[in-house]
Order: sequence, then structure tokens, then C-alpha cells
Amino acid sequence: MSCVGLKRTGWRSVDVNLIKDSVMLPDADYCICRPIPFMRMQHGALQNLGIPETRMHYEVFGPDLFDE
Repeated sequence: MSCVGLKRTGWRSVDVNLIKDSVMLPDADYCICRPIPFMRMQHGALQNLGIPETRMHYEVFGPDLFDE
């Protein structure tokens, strides 16, 4: 699986709406990792762009509280 990474740099987060036309690919898988609040924000942004759940993947470092 090849994934497009949406990463956080320092305290600034990636706004997927700003990069959707130049970086995001229609048939890509999206891998999200980092702190859970960041992951939830990116997950919601991808959902708002119509990315299906089957194309979103995440990895939690520590207790998996993502779905809570």
C-alpha cells in the first residue's frame, strides 16, 4: 500500500483544503499518525473532502483512544 502522508510540523497542522488540488490523489490511501487530536482533525477533514473510510488508515502510538 502506498500512502500519502499528512504530517504535523511543530505546532502547525496541515490544512488539507489548502493542498487538496496539488497533493491529494483521488485513489490514494491516507495514513494519519501523530497526537490523537491532530489525527481526529485530519480524519474529519478527509471525510469532508469525500475520502472513503476504506482509504484512511491510522496508527496510534500509545493507548488507542482514537475512537473514543
